[in-house]
Amino acid sequence: MSQNTFDEKMGGSMSGLYFEVRSRLRRKFNWWEDIGFKFFEVVLLLLLILYVVDLVSSNSYASNTVFLNVLIFFFIYRGFAIFRKNKVINIAIQYNQNNILTPEDIDKLLKEIKKSINSTRDLIKWGMGIFATIMIALLSIVSTLFSKIFDLLTKNISETELLNYFKGLSIESIVIDWIKVLFSVLIIVVVFLFVIYIILDLFTYDRRFVYNVLINFQYRAFQIGELEEKRFWSSFKEIFFIDYF
Repeated sequence: MSQNTFDEKMGGSMSGLYFEVRSRLRRKFNWWEDIGFKFFEVVLLLLLILYVVDLVSSNSYASNTVFLNVLIFFFIYRGFAIFRKNKVINIAIQYNQNNILTPEDIDKLLKEIKKSINSTRDLIKWGMGIFATIMIALLSIVSTLFSKIFDLLTKNISETELLNYFKGLSIESIVIDWIKVLFSVLIIVVVFLFVIYIILDLFTYDRRFVYNVLINFQYRAFQIGELEEKRFWSSFKEIFFIDYF
């Protein structure tokens, strides 16, 4: 199934002008390259957060090496984020120099894309709500079945034998074990739902990309060609905050 078909099924039919604009923009920044940038950006951010959380929870003394590692993670993440942002800006500048779109065309396209994205996300949220309801119902059924099975297994066991068995176990440990099991199940369900949401949200990725490029055209600095393309050196200075001085 083509990307056009996905766009039509997941967000309603899009105009031919949108597909033409998207095709031209993607020649400058192809889908896989864009996804690669975004993927590494997200992974590095997660690694940075996990590293800091682990450092805080360990209650151990933070050496200079630890701080150096955190800084390295931070600047690599910032580098990916800024290079992607500046590439989108450069694409917008290049497209603006050669585009034949009128301000009215751009305004209509932005409204069309925004409406399509909102429709798709509403559909995804609706589907995720149904899925979450089904998951909760299944967990409730499994819990009830487990309770019934436990009753059947302990039916022929005397109360004395049960008491002797539970004497060896502390109530605190039983409660903690049950909380761990419930927490693990909840984590699995939440992560599963989050992954599904991210996958489904990819269907709007191209539309959001085009929107982020075209939204620049509404600013006067773009309209009069006042902005210059972001070069490697300017991106490098931005990463290390040198441009602030």
